[in-house]
Amino acid sequence: MKASVTELPFNRLLSIRSASDAAHILELPSGSQYLNHLGTVHAGAQLALAEASSGELLLKHFGSSDGLVPVCGEDNFEWQLFSPAQMISMAESVGLRQLLACTDFDEATPPSLSNPRIQFLFERYRA
Repeated sequence: MKASVTELPFNRLLSIRSASDAAHILELPSGSQYLNHLGTVHAGAQLALAEASSGELLLKHFGSSDGLVPVCGEDNFEWQLFSPAQMISMAESVGLRQLLACTDFDEATPPSLSNPRIQFLFERYRA
């Protein structure tokens, strides 16, 4: 049995590795090979990292003995679209305040109907 899911061939192919900070389990290195046609991290890479992270968590928590290996029975993955107002409301409900909303990762370019992909920058505040 492998000591870490990072040793599995598919995860090695993607260069999935142990996270460099304690707040995360695993990570992908930065690289254009993980980007889609929009320049954002491809959903397949995100799902592979999520699946590997769940396996790593199970392996670290339960280990493997007597030929038994803990696995997740299913992955549930769905997209949900939110309006900018909904995103801001959710952020505020957990103590975040919007500093910036932009598109194309350019703070001088506001979101619009013709370019609706939005990036938000929030800061934590104490109410």
